[in-house]
Amino acid sequence: MRSDPLIRLSGRQRSDPDGFELTLVGESMHPYRLQGSANLATWADLLTYTNVDPATVFLDPASTNFSKRFYWATTPP
Repeated sequence: MRSDPLIRLSGRQRSDPDGFELTLVGESMHPYRLQGSANLATWADLLTYTNVDPATVFLDPASTNFSKRFYWATTPP
């Protein structure tokens, strides 16, 4: 996992098979983008949002389709 200095990204495997849970913590009312990759070369947008609360929880149900998955949180271009 990697993130810009404005946002903190953490994750945990859930006990149920619904996917990988990510928590993004950043400044309120600031736009952010969460991306995922299986190979660190090709990145796909998973979530683009504006933080209303200091923390946002995102469940990635597609994580179960990969043997490994990388995440990156950043601000939109």
